[in-house]
Amino acid sequence: MVSATQKEIQPLLDACSYTGVASGHFLCHFPDRKAFHVLVTGVGIASTVFNLTMLLHDIKPDLIVQAGIAGSYQTLYEKGSAVLVKRDRFAGLGAELGDRFADVFEMGLADPNAFPFRDGWIDGMADQAYFPMLPRVDGITADLVTGTEKTRNERFALYQPAVESMEGAACFFVAAQMHIPALQVRTISNYIEKRNTANWNIPDAVTHLNALLIEFLQAQLA
Repeated sequence: MVSATQKEIQPLLDACSYTGVASGHFLCHFPDRKAFHVLVTGVGIASTVFNLTMLLHDIKPDLIVQAGIAGSYQTLYEKGSAVLVKRDRFAGLGAELGDRFADVFEMGLADPNAFPFRDGWIDGMADQAYFPMLPRVDGITADLVTGTEKTRNERFALYQPAVESMEGAACFFVAAQMHIPALQVRTISNYIEKRNTANWNIPDAVTHLNALLIEFLQAQLA
């Protein structure tokens, strides 16, 4: 289990027994269930890549589940509801060309189909049977969270994502390089618009996220 912040998965930790192994790394278990690892990577692409890679040098899990809250580009997903991100991509890796953004693939600096990319996207590679009740969506990942209508419109026109996070593609990138299946569960805390935290609903997003995780882990680790 991988999350950017402990606050996003604290209810999961509260529901099980856990021991701190190292900074941000916990060994957890439910009664009469197999143990599982939780890694709190820190926020952003760099922290996720470094801390997840370091952990995977020591352990080789059967599955990586990245869990967290996210903003949604589409109001059809209600605040607090959950989605499964089937593929993700880096939305800010490129350059500004005049008044528009071009990613590294358009610029010819990287091959959009060189592993682990497929047309610029990175697949989670986990069995699609997990979380069958959740909508399958596309996500984008950026260190600079969208907070203006201009950026929102540009990113949506380029990629038509459903959700945006600061870590999703980073987790998929590392998992693919290490040949470990991964999936990403996100609950919607806000809509992507001009930044206004008064419109966010983080408590419901965290509550629903952790209810899903607890149910999933108890079933998978039986």
